[in-house]
Amino acid sequence: LLSLTPEPRPSLSLSPSHEVALRDRVTLQCHVAGHNGRVTLHKEGVSHPLWYRDVVRGAAEFPIPAARREDAGRYWCRYETKGGRPEESEHVELVLRDPTYPRPHISLSPGAVVTRGTGLSIRCWGLHRATFVLHREGSAAPVRRQTPG
Repeated sequence: LLSLTPEPRPSLSLSPSHEVALRDRVTLQCHVAGHNGRVTLHKEGVSHPLWYRDVVRGAAEFPIPAARREDAGRYWCRYETKGGRPEESEHVELVLRDPTYPRPHISLSPGAVVTRGTGLSIRCWGLHRATFVLHREGSAAPVRRQTPG
């Protein structure tokens, strides 16, 4: 009996965090099950891969030495081996904080305390043309992302 188990999908992580300040260093790390092959890094809204790296010890790293505003966005990695089927990671979001920008405002309606099953509206506002990313406390993954336009 021969059983073929598919390799797990690659995973993309951000170090030190998914949220960094403008001009901070951040590294995107694509972790794969294999020890050879090639990884490409992709960004939403860009039609071609940003970088190519060979896998070293089950991972490929893509450093950004000084994050700029245009580095913010959703990324994913794609892992390919010779003769193998390409696999893509889930998307992760890099959020940039700019300490020179004023803090955004948030309000809850009907109020901060609601009973289960009751509708709740969350309103954020601030700097014109800013992208807002809503997070639940204790979770790195954004709950909602709102881009101007």
